[in-house]
Amino acid sequence: MEEEKTEDDKKYDKKRNKKTKEDIAREALEMEDLYGTLGLGDKLFEASDKEIHSSYKKAALHFHPDKLGDKLTEKDKAVWLKIQTAYDTLSDPGRRKKYDSSLPFEDKIPEKSDITPANFYTKLSEVFQANARFSTIKPIPTIGDENTPIDEVKKFYKFWDNFKTWREFSQYDEYDQNDAEDRYEKRWMEK
Repeated sequence: MEEEKTEDDKKYDKKRNKKTKEDIAREALEMEDLYGTLGLGDKLFEASDKEIHSSYKKAALHFHPDKLGDKLTEKDKAVWLKIQTAYDTLSDPGRRKKYDSSLPFEDKIPEKSDITPANFYTKLSEVFQANARFSTIKPIPTIGDENTPIDEVKKFYKFWDNFKTWREFSQYDEYDQNDAEDRYEKRWMEK
């Protein structure tokens, strides 16, 4: 059974369906991120596998070399290669996790002078919510407010003391193990 789409999803689908071949080509060439290449720049890591596949299929209808035949230009080839790279990366769970981990992230926390008793819970809640997206454990306890029971407060601190993330930082490794020619070279890279 297919889940009900929200209003935002319906607006997004409508906007995406109106894009012309030129719009898709311009976005694909201008965007540096893979989600933007597929037209999912506003969803990023929240895009589902189904949305990624659907966006790829729409782009393939416009740029696949077999579809264009004799009308294939160098620009179309460049766009197709970017679209193909984006799809190959985002459709593979391991490569997508690695890519998502490399995306820029606003990790700024408010200055002590910016926090007042009136906005304490609001300001800090924003910081914890921003980091909560990387949690392997769901649901994430909220910071609450001054009326939150002590048991809930303890759950909150216990959760964040033992925070487990799905992020990885292999993009900073010296070697990419996918480039290894054989298992011996891969083992050497791991060491």
